[in-house]
Amino acid sequence: MKFHWDIVQGSEEWLKLRSGKITGSVASVLLVNGKDKSGLGAGAFTELYRVAEERLTGTPRDSFGGNRATDWGHENESLAIDLYQAMNFVNVSAIGFVEKNDLIGSSPDGIIKELKKGVEVKCRPKEHLKLVMTNEYLSSDYVQCQFNMWCTGYKEWDLIYFHPNLPEKSKIKVFSFKYDKEMISKFEKRTRVFSDLLNQIIKKAA
Repeated sequence: MKFHWDIVQGSEEWLKLRSGKITGSVASVLLVNGKDKSGLGAGAFTELYRVAEERLTGTPRDSFGGNRATDWGHENESLAIDLYQAMNFVNVSAIGFVEKNDLIGSSPDGIIKELKKGVEVKCRPKEHLKLVMTNEYLSSDYVQCQFNMWCTGYKEWDLIYFHPNLPEKSKIKVFSFKYDKEMISKFEKRTRVFSDLLNQIIKKAA
């Protein structure tokens, strides 16, 4: 396990480091039960061939061209973290990437070093108010937080939903999660299968 504190997310170095790996943004596909004998679903196979391609070519796919939603999220992430820090009297450190091993890694939105705890920020303007009013989080965001815990070895993670234009009482919503042993166990099993299939593909294609 290696924490890359000095790498900037979105940089060429960051893209190269995460190339050929399973990362938190696609973690949920590992949990889908597929009809294939491997147990993996269609989404996992899509990621399998992406990882294989990146390893064979040595070049990351350019999937970070951005769109209005992702750009809006990136622009407001620092505001969310500033408010979260003020509310909780903590210091959130930026980090580029965490390598669990040669196949697995994640890019946490922030790390609270003294608490060994991470944060994930989601700016979802179309869904934010519903998430706040119903007190419910998206399952894919929960999975990403668990994947981050698996990668870092931490046992706690906060999921922050943020909308800068709403009134103070509803602009931020925080969900706190503990390490989910059952889900982490499934990550471990599915990534072993993924790794075996990956090696087979690379062996045949090389």
